[in-house]
Amino acid sequence: MLVKVNTDVDTTIRADRKIAGLPTVLVCNPGGEEIDRTLGFIEAKEFIKTVENYRQGIGTLAAMQELERTPGRTLDAEFLYELGQKYFNHSEFKEADIRFESAGVLDATNEAGVADDSYYQRILIARKLEKWDHGIGHAQMLIEMWPKSEWADDAAIYIGFLHARAGNTRQAIIGYKNYLERWPKGEDADYAKKQIEALEAESETSGG
Repeated sequence: MLVKVNTDVDTTIRADRKIAGLPTVLVCNPGGEEIDRTLGFIEAKEFIKTVENYRQGIGTLAAMQELERTPGRTLDAEFLYELGQKYFNHSEFKEADIRFESAGVLDATNEAGVADDSYYQRILIARKLEKWDHGIGHAQMLIEMWPKSEWADDAAIYIGFLHARAGNTRQAIIGYKNYLERWPKGEDADYAKKQIEALEAESETSGG
């Protein structure tokens, strides 16, 4: 049985089920108990395979927690990154951050391609937990260490965003301008320009 809930309207269910983002699909047993979940858009074939695996106890958070206890797993950057994603999907952000941090350390040269991914996920976690300074630090580190990463431009825009959320208007403007200097035609260029205008107007109004 399929049930669709608009969590923008029914915020109680969103809170009770600890929905980290949309779209989220909860896979439940016949008794209504959650087996596991998916987060984000997934191709139909992959989604069907994932659900079948969950029903067999494969790839679930519980299964991966069990795997983490086996020798060598805590030294496997790719495994820890996947486990971090699992915890993130379940809104277990502190547990996710621990795994992402470990994955980033183990893959320090980004040879496995998960170090920059891990830092980006840590930015998202900092945003969820409203730890603005942590998020800014992760974003700056990502750009410094992997300037050609696919996440570098996203990290740059987050520096402006997180400074703004922290109330650092001047630093937010600088952050957005730095983004535009490096990615003048980036997909967030228009957003950055609008934020700069709004922040400068706000600063003038407040006399800052």
